[in-house]
Amino acid sequence: MLASLYTLPATHRSRPRNETMHCLARYSRPRTACSVGFRVWLLNRAGRFRIARVLVIGTVYAHIPVVLSLISAGSGCHLFYFPMAAAVAAVLGSPGRSATVLFVGLGALLYVWCHFAFPPGTTPVVMSQTTLDAMYAGSAAGVLLVTGGFSYLFRIEIDRAVQVSYLPDTRVAGVMLKQPLAAAR
Repeated sequence: MLASLYTLPATHRSRPRNETMHCLARYSRPRTACSVGFRVWLLNRAGRFRIARVLVIGTVYAHIPVVLSLISAGSGCHLFYFPMAAAVAAVLGSPGRSATVLFVGLGALLYVWCHFAFPPGTTPVVMSQTTLDAMYAGSAAGVLLVTGGFSYLFRIEIDRAVQVSYLPDTRVAGVMLKQPLAAAR
């Protein structure tokens, strides 16, 4: 968001008409991401969680190179592949082992590709080093917050599962009957 606010006026001032239209075509991609978000919401409402999950992961993986193609890897946006890969590994887990390996490997590959494909100064929008440094710091802080928050949520679930395991057998059986997935095992 910061990059688009910073760069839109600069795009119009410093680019010929055909390059400006090319940049504006790239700015229309966030609308596509919003429509994908609406589709994911519909898929979740329909109970098609696996398809919705894959659609979200694919959208995020595709959106990061689009952003970097405008503002360069100097912004650090590609660092978000790290918490995405960690989240994919934790959420998909062992039932989707091949999908997990595919998405984690794809995240690593995209990180390296984005790092070398979009160096600062080669993208349509040229930003000052100070702005890139501030964006990189914000991206790094965001990555740490997302990763830490995700780890914290998992820790809460682990603690809850441990508390349930210490309940007397009669209470555990009652809890298991209320949760159909746990009772089926």
